[in-house]
Amino acid sequence: MKKFLLAVLFLISPVVASAQLIDATIGSLSGSGGGGTFNTATITGNATLGPTNSVVLASATAAGFTITLPPTASSNGQILTISKVDQTTGAITINAVGTDVIGGTGTVVLNAYMQTDAIVSDGAGHWIPWGQGLQLTPPYLSAQVGSAQTTGIVVSASSDTDVCPFYTPVPVAVTGFRYAVGTTGGANAIANFGIYDSLGKLLTSVSTGTAAVGLQTAGLTTAYNLAPGYYYTGIQISNVNTAISGSNALTQFLLCSRRTGTTMALPDPYTFGVTLSKGFNVYVMVSGGKTSE
Repeated sequence: MKKFLLAVLFLISPVVASAQLIDATIGSLSGSGGGGTFNTATITGNATLGPTNSVVLASATAAGFTITLPPTASSNGQILTISKVDQTTGAITINAVGTDVIGGTGTVVLNAYMQTDAIVSDGAGHWIPWGQGLQLTPPYLSAQVGSAQTTGIVVSASSDTDVCPFYTPVPVAVTGFRYAVGTTGGANAIANFGIYDSLGKLLTSVSTGTAAVGLQTAGLTTAYNLAPGYYYTGIQISNVNTAISGSNALTQFLLCSRRTGTTMALPDPYTFGVTLSKGFNVYVMVSGGKTSE
């Protein structure tokens, strides 16, 4: 029995030692468990960071501004985590100095709530992505599921609601929708655009006219911030003669869905209905992204 206990202790001891080492390492990096701390600073206007900065909470509630990084030559090994912590569309511009680069470029921009860039200096001209790395703003997000600019969504009855999925890998501030009207349903025809979460909850929406043929923009009154994840763009058309350009003859595994309706208001929640074999080309516009073709 004694030999057995000694063998068990021998096997357990290295594991315990390793766990203690991991805890200590995490503590020195995160400021928990090992006595290490991060210097956290809240910034609301133009600022140049110094050698003691580590976590920067940037708030552009009043207006956008610029953060200038320290020279890499004098900050070898310095780790910086910079987050936009307000929900406005004020841009946080992060500049490297001189010939220094941030992941290969001289400037990066934070446009959305909790968008974060984490970088470390190599001491030789480079701020290298660290941890989660750089969260770069995409030009737009798309429910586009093909490239053919043909008639995509034509409702079979007024007030039907169609949805198609999209994904955002980083936080974004949605500012509106870009779409093309293939045929118009007349002067009084309208379309509702919205974004649903993965459970069918309506997050934000806008109503707009579809009287004109061609490219159109439906802007949100207030930008809506999305965390990384899967969502659905929803569209509802008031007139059966209206067509939104899209992608024709698509396969059904694309997870676009239609729910029949009788009222011109995007349903909340959305109950996923029949699977569609066509999709629509509706681009979700984001702050800091493209505003036209």
